[in-house]
Amino acid sequence: MTTNVKNKPLLLSSYFSDDFLYPCWFRTSDMPANSTYSVLHHKSGEFVFTFDGSLEVNVESNHLIAPINYGVWIPPMVDHECLSRYITSSCSVHIMPDFCMGLPTIPCTLETNELSRSILKYLKSLPQTMLVSDEIQRLLVVFIDQLKQMKIHSDFLPSSNDMTLRHLLEFIESTPEDNTPIQILAQKAGITVRTLNRKSHHELGMPFTEWRRRFKIVQAMHLLDQGYKVEVVAYELGYSSASAFITMFQKITGRTPRQKL
Repeated sequence: MTTNVKNKPLLLSSYFSDDFLYPCWFRTSDMPANSTYSVLHHKSGEFVFTFDGSLEVNVESNHLIAPINYGVWIPPMVDHECLSRYITSSCSVHIMPDFCMGLPTIPCTLETNELSRSILKYLKSLPQTMLVSDEIQRLLVVFIDQLKQMKIHSDFLPSSNDMTLRHLLEFIESTPEDNTPIQILAQKAGITVRTLNRKSHHELGMPFTEWRRRFKIVQAMHLLDQGYKVEVVAYELGYSSASAFITMFQKITGRTPRQKL
């Protein structure tokens, strides 16, 4: 994603340790708005998931973003930095290297399924003292099996170093309510629609219109988490009606804006 946090983020202290009692470990983390952890790397692989809003992770040369129902996978010994633009409740599943066989070898965004989300929600509800047991380990093994089956995305909302494309993405980010047709956007950029689509597929891995829809989803998450009504969010994102917004939201996330995790 090309937008950066404008104000210097609050640097949080990390008390992470690789000294696990078991091969897998679950932990939760609540981050205030505009905050970040210092760059970390550890011998365990890590799957990071947010229960509200969206999650951002700077990892190697990439900036990964995962909205609701998506998570970020970070292989063992990879430098990474988690970022929260808004108040966020998230969790991590740490997996020791011997149990990472079959999981992606590069950082990526993974699309979760209903079973995996239910497991994470259940674990989050437990006191920390109950997370250290053979029973929880068996449940985490089930989660890892689900993790291996998740659909891989290089990123939910990728960025681009192509200057023409980058300017168009920045325009969309600064005016999320704008619905200028792709033909006019291409014309303003001095290129044809065919060239714009070719650049988008090459740089972003998806059609330009799909990137725009995904950006609106990320923005919608933030507004909904702040308590805005669906009708207001639809208006803020340039939809002609709440029903049109709900249809788009459900198509991409698999749930309606009013449904909770």
